[in-house]
Amino acid sequence: AEEMRPSLVPADDILIRPTRSVGEIPRVLSSAHVLEDDAFYAGVAGNTLPVVEHLERFDVLEDIEEPSRNIVIVIQDMSTSMKDYNRMAWAIALDKRIIAKAQTQKAEVALLPFGASLGKWMFAKTDAERADLMDNLQQRLYYFTDGTNIDLALLEGIRFLSDPSFTERKIVLVTDGTQSIYAHSLKRELEKIKAELHTVCIGPQNPELETISTHYDYILDEV
Repeated sequence: AEEMRPSLVPADDILIRPTRSVGEIPRVLSSAHVLEDDAFYAGVAGNTLPVVEHLERFDVLEDIEEPSRNIVIVIQDMSTSMKDYNRMAWAIALDKRIIAKAQTQKAEVALLPFGASLGKWMFAKTDAERADLMDNLQQRLYYFTDGTNIDLALLEGIRFLSDPSFTERKIVLVTDGTQSIYAHSLKRELEKIKAELHTVCIGPQNPELETISTHYDYILDEV
């Protein structure tokens, strides 16, 4: 956008306007000087004499509001114990439900599989990408044979969410892990970026995870 402002030097764009003060008398148009004295001084007193003002064009940078980014991160435990009972079936059904809800809310989805180490992020930002992830989730997930490290996975999720462009931050942790965690440090990091943690324990419970979770659910599947 452009904006016109008074110019300190002669310019092509001009504005004829009334005087604003006695100090502008020297700039009064010559046509006003032919007025009778009474009319001229009445114009001076009433600030009605015409003056020329040169104008300069300026580009105005408008504030562009960045679109809000709502995201849900699914941190999916893929340790070999998730093969027990119906845990993986529960987990996949839950993950698909989360993706479907994100679809209705136009929220981005980022899914991170983990064991003792981290897997590769899976991202879905558009309707098509979310639908594709939901349809092919089971084929894309893979098991880790090196144990479970919940701290590592949560810290990676928090690191990813620290991007300031996110206006809503949610982490859903799906795990059967009973490992002890650094609860105090994790809680502090979650609060720092104002992220919600929703933990779903499938099988064994994890009381430490419950203490740092905004929401905590427990699914008993050992049947």
